[in-house]
Amino acid sequence: MGSNQTVIDAQVEGEGLEMAFNGRYLLDYLAICPEDQFVLETSGGLKPGVFKSDSFGFFHIIMPVRVQS
Repeated sequence: MGSNQTVIDAQVEGEGLEMAFNGRYLLDYLAICPEDQFVLETSGGLKPGVFKSDSFGFFHIIMPVRVQS
C-alpha cells in the first residue's frame, strides 16, 4: 500500500479538475504511445479519460479512481 502524486506541465482547455488513475493502466498507454505529448479528454473528474495522440491511430480509455480527501 502506498501513494504517489505527480505534477506535470499541461495545456488545459476548459475548467481545471483533479483526477486519479490506476498507475498500471496509465503506464500501459504510455508504454505504447510513440510521442512525448498526448491528449486527455474527459467531461469530469469521475468520468472516463480518453488518451490519444495526433499521429497514433489508437486511443485508450481509462476509468478514474475515487480518492478520499
